[in-house]
Amino acid sequence: MVGADIADALKLICNGSGHLPVMLDLVVPARLGADAVIDFGTVTVGAVATELLTAGNAGDTVLWGPDGVGVLEYALGVEAPFGAPGGIQHDAAGDPFNVHEITLDTSTVGVYEAVLVIASNDPEVPLFEVLVRGEVVGCVSDWNADGSVDTLDFLAYLNDWVARDLIADLTGDGTVDTQDFLEFLNLWAEGC
Repeated sequence: MVGADIADALKLICNGSGHLPVMLDLVVPARLGADAVIDFGTVTVGAVATELLTAGNAGDTVLWGPDGVGVLEYALGVEAPFGAPGGIQHDAAGDPFNVHEITLDTSTVGVYEAVLVIASNDPEVPLFEVLVRGEVVGCVSDWNADGSVDTLDFLAYLNDWVARDLIADLTGDGTVDTQDFLEFLNLWAEGC
């Protein structure tokens, strides 16, 4: 593989002692690093919902150098209503981690939780699981949940507000007061 001249030179270096110099060019496997949880929180039905996933090659470049760690290859997969970019992703050791946009389909009200799987060439963790969760809620100003924002919603909220029902606490401060009423009034005026 090295050619006749180099092979003869290596043979002469040994001088019959049986010691032949050996060179080893080693590349250690890539290591996956990624977020463990993606939380969309509470999102209003019909709104655009995206969160960012950071994933990349966490190989030890201090120990092995950037060229001594293999390139990370990985793919993302998650069940609906969540979405992730398709295809094979790449990240070299020492490069910044990749940032991927993860989506939540907000067309249907509900609480959602799934596992986003990152399948990679990391031999220690070939399948990494990321918990993805979010809640899609109806339009706040549609207080009676009949699908439209109208005077009936205003009256329904006013009834809960006068009763000091904590469901009317829109500011989340644990009390039902004028701030909550003004918050609802602004939301109701905007519609959904």
